[in-house]
Amino acid sequence: LPGIEGHDGVTLHRWSQAISARARHGVYDDEERKIADWCIWLPDHLAEVVAADRAAGLRTVVLAEDWHTAWPLIAVHDELVRRGLRDAATLGWTANNRFGFHRIDFGRLGDAATLLTISRAMKHLMWSHGVNPLVVPNGIPDDVLEPVSREELHALRSVFEHRVMLTKVGRWDPDKRWHMAIEAVARL
Repeated sequence: LPGIEGHDGVTLHRWSQAISARARHGVYDDEERKIADWCIWLPDHLAEVVAADRAAGLRTVVLAEDWHTAWPLIAVHDELVRRGLRDAATLGWTANNRFGFHRIDFGRLGDAATLLTISRAMKHLMWSHGVNPLVVPNGIPDDVLEPVSREELHALRSVFEHRVMLTKVGRWDPDKRWHMAIEAVARL
């Protein structure tokens, strides 16, 4: 896909495409080179965005997620400090899981950004790394928990009558033991 593309008023920037073109086994293939690439190119680009936003009287918000983005976000922070732009941007980093925590300098990351997480359980896990993140749940909105109509319930039950349906949405990673879970369900 194009490196830069406009879509419904949003500009998408697809980074590390040259690396991805050679690393064809998914988003985590050659991730070390992608992280290094972000550390080199992203800080200058985002500093330019922050400078333009500041000139227009706007504040820039940069949100990053999970361990892959920790070092690039620190590099963005350092570049903003170097250019005297740090006060014009809010940097936030969130953890959805603890993968890669051993690779994060939480002291530097905590100095660079506001640390966030998705649950109190993750917050407690992060305490062992010397940080106290804010909890910003990423759960479903309350209105999704409203009772469904009898008609909708009947339609769903008729589709799955005499069947069992198991669903899970998440990142497929061997470390999450999905293979074991699938095997356990198959044995059931």
